[in-house]
Amino acid sequence: MTIPEKSNSPFETVGGIEPVITIKRTGCNGPCPVYSAKIYRDGTVVYFGEWFVKVEGERVLKISLERLDQLIRAFEGARYFSFRRRYDANVTCLPTTTTSLKLEGRRKKIVENECAGPDELEELEDKIDELAGLTELIGERD
Repeated sequence: MTIPEKSNSPFETVGGIEPVITIKRTGCNGPCPVYSAKIYRDGTVVYFGEWFVKVEGERVLKISLERLDQLIRAFEGARYFSFRRRYDANVTCLPTTTTSLKLEGRRKKIVENECAGPDELEELEDKIDELAGLTELIGERD
């Protein structure tokens, strides 16, 4: 598989390959980890760490198809497609997490300011980090 270049679009297709799941966490007025990852159908994970992470720069990982299936089931269990597209807080210093899912012809992208969305969404964001192998690259989060 040829790894697509880093892009801001969660659904960008490069060479006919499109990510199934994406996550991007932005900074805050403190040491919040800033990174993004795209997870592809074959289990390839392309991570890009920017600030306040254990590993900076791009890394390519491979997760098992079983883990990818667990991730997809986690999205389904959280009822991802039923969430609103945006959850805003009235505070500008909080980090923002953007996630996306492309599944069976459906696509959704959600932008959430920390603590503004439902608990199920925040739990799902953490599950993405865990099952995609990102936790080891990010390091301990406060």
